[in-house]
Amino acid sequence: MVPDLDLQLQVAIKALTDAVAPAVDPSDKVAVEQLHLAIATFSMVRDRLPFARRYARRQLEDAIELAHALHSAAQADSTLAFAALDRSAAAARMALADVEADTHDIEAAMDKLTDATVAIIAAAQNGPASAAIDIAVLQASAQPIERGRAWCLPSGFEPNPNAIRTLADLV
Repeated sequence: MVPDLDLQLQVAIKALTDAVAPAVDPSDKVAVEQLHLAIATFSMVRDRLPFARRYARRQLEDAIELAHALHSAAQADSTLAFAALDRSAAAARMALADVEADTHDIEAAMDKLTDATVAIIAAAQNGPASAAIDIAVLQASAQPIERGRAWCLPSGFEPNPNAIRTLADLV
């Protein structure tokens, strides 16, 4: 088998389109629908594969920025414990600095940092820094949301797709 992932996806899409689709009973609406969903999913994965690592890295960068913003926003609340967030942010920075880190490693660092971030946000609820933290979270969310919308653009759910910058511009 050829190790070229793009070629493997092309082959799978072609096999589903040219060989499997004609063999599916058109009266079996669920099978037809699922086949089209599988083809569309493979096509989207194929289109997004070149961006996957950069996308994961940008997400991790955004999460690190949010962690930093939480520190700044939470200065009014001395009850918050930032040790887990600081450890997770440091590990995230190390993952970004590691040129050998693969997408899975980057996503694992992102998961840990996200857990620590959520814990701080939850602990700050109704506290003296709650409003400042809410603002920091909202401000830090704009870029990741736009990037996520660009990532999912091929799904066809975006009401105004022309308003979204390209994924290449956002990663």
